[in-house]
Amino acid sequence: MVVSADLDENLVQESFGKLNARIAIAGNDQWQVSLVGKNLTSEDTFMWGNDIPLGSLGFKGAYFKLIDPPRTVEIAARLNF
Repeated sequence: MVVSADLDENLVQESFGKLNARIAIAGNDQWQVSLVGKNLTSEDTFMWGNDIPLGSLGFKGAYFKLIDPPRTVEIAARLNF
């Protein structure tokens, strides 16, 4: 998949798969505690990129990318009252 607006072949994101998981414990619909994991296989991916438009000022061939977060794990808690 090409993720740049100008179809630059240097900004092609290869196909990938990500694994997310969530496990929760709840009691009487009053509280809940969850363990959430995202990108558990720690795939290196990016959602958008482009070349730097200042090529004539020494940046020729330079690119930037908005990189997706690596593996993350969080604990979430909820209390209904």
